[in-house]
Amino acid sequence: MVHSSDKTAEAVAKCIDAKWEMTKVFGGTASVETKQTEAGIRITQRTGGDPHFVALVTPRANGSRTQLWKQKVLAIGRIPQVDDVVSCQ
Repeated sequence: MVHSSDKTAEAVAKCIDAKWEMTKVFGGTASVETKQTEAGIRITQRTGGDPHFVALVTPRANGSRTQLWKQKVLAIGRIPQVDDVVSCQ
């Protein structure tokens, strides 16, 4: 998934990090790591140590661009992490 925003990369990354920190995970615990890289700001949510969601937020001339990757995630209904990324734009 790719999204564009008129918000700065820092604002979008901070929003995603905060929302993913509050995610409830069935049968495990989730941890979130946010790291500045050469490509942009990478937010990784891990469950049981394995990365399940990765968002890369890169600055643009008039805002930012967010790419989201997800591993095979067993979910019933909507996936909150995807909704979180969309709402942070």
